[in-house]
Amino acid sequence: MRFEDLILCGPTLPASAWVPLRCGRLRLAFDPETGAVRRVVLENQEILRGIYFSVRDSNWETVTPRIHEIEITRSDGGFHVGFVARCQSGEEEIVFTGDLSGDVNGTIRYVLDGRAQTTVCSNRIGFCVLHPLEGCVGRPCVVKHGDGGIEPGTFPRLISPNQPFLRIRALSYEVRPGVHSAVDFDGEVFEMEDQRNWSDASFKTYCRPISLPFPFTLSPGDTLRQSVTHSLEIVPQTHPPLALCTPTPVAADKSDGPICFHIAAKSRVRCLARIGLAMAADSPLFTDQECRRLASLNLSHVRFDLPLQERSGLHSDFLTGFHAAAAQAARIDPTLKLECALIRSTDVCSKTFQKELGRLMTPEGSRLRKRVARMLVFHDAEMVTAHETLKQVREALSVAGRLPFPIVSGTDAYFAELNRTRPPSPDLLDGVCYSLNPQVHAFDNLSLVENLAAQAETVRSARAIAGGKRVCVSPVTLRPRFNPNATGSQKPPLPGELPSQVDVRQMSLFGAGWTLGSLKYLCESGAHSATYYEATGWRGVMETEEGSPLPEIFPSLPGAVFPLYHVLADFGEFRGGAVWPVISSSPLKVEGVLLRKTDCAAFLCANLTGETQSVTLPYPDFSAGISDRNRNSSTGRACRVRLTDDRNAESAMRAPEQYRADSWQAVQMPPHGLDWLLPPYALLRLDYKELEYA
Repeated sequence: MRFEDLILCGPTLPASAWVPLRCGRLRLAFDPETGAVRRVVLENQEILRGIYFSVRDSNWETVTPRIHEIEITRSDGGFHVGFVARCQSGEEEIVFTGDLSGDVNGTIRYVLDGRAQTTVCSNRIGFCVLHPLEGCVGRPCVVKHGDGGIEPGTFPRLISPNQPFLRIRALSYEVRPGVHSAVDFDGEVFEMEDQRNWSDASFKTYCRPISLPFPFTLSPGDTLRQSVTHSLEIVPQTHPPLALCTPTPVAADKSDGPICFHIAAKSRVRCLARIGLAMAADSPLFTDQECRRLASLNLSHVRFDLPLQERSGLHSDFLTGFHAAAAQAARIDPTLKLECALIRSTDVCSKTFQKELGRLMTPEGSRLRKRVARMLVFHDAEMVTAHETLKQVREALSVAGRLPFPIVSGTDAYFAELNRTRPPSPDLLDGVCYSLNPQVHAFDNLSLVENLAAQAETVRSARAIAGGKRVCVSPVTLRPRFNPNATGSQKPPLPGELPSQVDVRQMSLFGAGWTLGSLKYLCESGAHSATYYEATGWRGVMETEEGSPLPEIFPSLPGAVFPLYHVLADFGEFRGGAVWPVISSSPLKVEGVLLRKTDCAAFLCANLTGETQSVTLPYPDFSAGISDRNRNSSTGRACRVRLTDDRNAESAMRAPEQYRADSWQAVQMPPHGLDWLLPPYALLRLDYKELEYA
């Protein structure tokens, strides 16, 4: 696979390959690669995010279907799709026949017939239906159960740790006054989970209740049949519509005119999160060039993991590992702080654990204490760190009741674990932490973009759990680092395959745009700190001088930075500054963020699609803080713009210092905003001058 083929967005299905369909007043898309229905839209308002079928193996890994024999026909106001799908994992195989139809009344019916070809051991097989956050969060709904019972309910505002609804036979909610969206399920027992727990921006209704034993087994020849039917219900209005029922438009489908940005009120301005990188435990010493480039990111901290385990030879390794990490960080910047992730092993007894920690409080550890920004405390046998572990840490590190640095804990896994098992003693903590990645459930570009907004939801709910204390997201990665829910050992990659932790989009412009969106939502929602990726290597911000271990499928440039390096560098220039919330009129196409520090400000945006997008860049009035246009100005403003796209991405990767210094274009910004064409997956930075500020 060539570097030139991957620099834009990696080897993923382009949106243009989805098949657009219509039925009555509804628009939707069919994904011929997976058999999924994407984005059911009623007159510019998304009412369903997706309908798809899922096969999860005994480790909860997704078994990707291979679709063939597709037949698509369209009629007046409707459509019909038929296909055959094979899901195979190792020697296990199940074959499905899919039948999807839509009629002129807006009724969508999806029927799935499956037959096991071999013995199949699975945790989940069947339909999933996604409801979007926008238009659903906090809104009333009605659930019909299999016994005919009716349950009124509400889509939760904060992330629900448990299933909001169980035993679902049908689910409906008011899309707009007098119009209800209703989904009927058949063939299994369905229930709903809040997918924001895994930073997915949806509520998922799925089958086979999680309370039933898993994995379960299908024998050869066993069959299943399920169906999902979506319909629009028109309800006569007998009273004025409530404000709660006012529909929320889905601007992501807006196509009339350029994409524009609204800058929120000054009261919503937040301090920019402290941004850092992780250091891989097995990474060699950084080269001088790598140190210079990492220093240019103006990082707040670097994370290093410090396992505390009996078999490692505690006394010799604990402070040695600490000193080695501090020395690496000092080569980047003598003032660079450490985010220490202390991971206690089960084989370390309490007495030894406290004794080793106490070494940090000796004169030998005094210099290390000053380098620590925070200590993240984990236990390898505890999904969420327990009271006793935290108590022992505080006792070992306290002097006269004071700690030398903040103690933060929670989980090294997903927010779901923190949400389901709350920290036992919030008074023992200075904050909570969790990791984040966008590919727990879905892997395509659009899903990664759709789910960006859910990252802010995790921060808001985490702040509620922490009682307003700091929220530290560490680390953020493109792929899961490990599977916290596995029931067996993870399969090693086949020869020529990337490890499961590696995503080729790490080196792409799409990966850079996703990083910009992630930083935007974490910072705008008030995260205290955010730790990203690794420093070097194919999970990092730059390639090593040795280059990729698998250049045929990860053809990076040895010694070059990845495009997301420049996103982190842009944010680093505003370290200690503020972030002004920005709302894009089409957030699934282009995202933007506004950064400010003293008399400097910059607007960063990313085209998250494979098509050129027309945008109007904002003209902020910082003195008012509530308008993205200074209507009293008629002279405009002198600005400069830097654009990164496929034409100059390689030079930005090979010579980042020269690129950041010399790739600017001077522009005069009109008071109505600056119109610009963003090429596919392009990054743009707009620097303002002659700022108005209070």
